[in-house]
Amino acid sequence: ALMVEGFQAGQGSMEALSNGLGIARAWLSIATSPGGASGLPVWKYPTSLCSPGPCRGTAIDGDEDAVLGLIYLAAALQYPPDFVEWVMKLVIAFAAVDLGFPDLFRSLPDGTRVFVPKGGSEWGGLAPPSGQFATTKHPWCYGPSYFAPAHYRVFRDFVAYRWEPHFNSYLPSRLSGEATSSE
Repeated sequence: ALMVEGFQAGQGSMEALSNGLGIARAWLSIATSPGGASGLPVWKYPTSLCSPGPCRGTAIDGDEDAVLGLIYLAAALQYPPDFVEWVMKLVIAFAAVDLGFPDLFRSLPDGTRVFVPKGGSEWGGLAPPSGQFATTKHPWCYGPSYFAPAHYRVFRDFVAYRWEPHFNSYLPSRLSGEATSSE
């Protein structure tokens, strides 16, 4: 819904802008509720509906659509700095929590290194058949429905055109501790 309202707001619909901002507020309240992962909402809300265990992780498919809608809302609002900063934090949180930025490569059992983003905060990407990060689904597989390259191009362009130097402090470090950048 947030993505669709963002698209319509981008086309000049004041009703969609109002609806989109309302949905954005609701999305933010879920993202800041107990169990939210790094500024993104949990994948099922309210979490009391989760069975048998807690819903702590994020859902890449919903998050990428919501962030895309927020970028369109930012454009419809003519990029106010406070809104841009909030959306930028969400782009970074999405990239870090859902995709695994900045360490987006995985090693297959034969040693091949491949680029594969995760499918959410608890969905490990190319998950092995056993061990700490074992999958309950098919090992070494990645659901293509979780990959939205057109969205990622919009995110990239938003970052390229709206980046401010103080946003660097929001970027995560690599697993090695090395600093990252928006470039």
